Amino acid sequence: MQLARLAVLVKWLDASSIAPRSPMGDTVTMGRWAEIIPVAFDELPPTDFDPMALSLFVSIEQTVGLSFPDVADVGFPVGQLRPAARLEHLRLKVEDAAMALPSPWRSQNDTLPPMAIVGITDPEMTPQDAVDAAGASEIDLDTFPVIVAPTWAFSAKERAEIEARFPFLPLR
Repeated sequence: MQLARLAVLVKWLDASSIAPRSPMGDTVTMGRWAEIIPVAFDELPPTDFDPMALSLFVSIEQTVGLSFPDVADVGFPVGQLRPAARLEHLRLKVEDAAMALPSPWRSQNDTLPPMAIVGITDPEMTPQDAVDAAGASEIDLDTFPVIVAPTWAFSAKERAEIEARFPFLPLR
């Protein structure tokens, strides 16, 4: 079940990164909304991404069966909001799903399934340490994807706002 849920997120991220048309019919340059990065949760996370990119770390074990590009698009995401705003948007969408709130104003393609989202505040911390510190180590990994977002790259103000709302655990 978690693989199907993660596949929905991958599809949603792809759709959220499509370059739209301007009113004059030109293609507007659009960077990647966020990028899922499969990582070993017991190793230090990668840090080689633009601070404006939103990298979402997922354990390699949870991504088995999904395909990802050989090289992740973690450069400057032209046309996208700041990463903290995108992470908050993601949290709100999975929170709606966890509470089974009806979303009549959204299309069926604009909903996400429940999943856990944890912030990692220090690049010298492993994703597993962040998951444990957040109290998310008891999440059923066969049911829920666990997303770890590097909040260390956010401004101090953004970190304070995000940390007041995270982690998001679907069964709280």
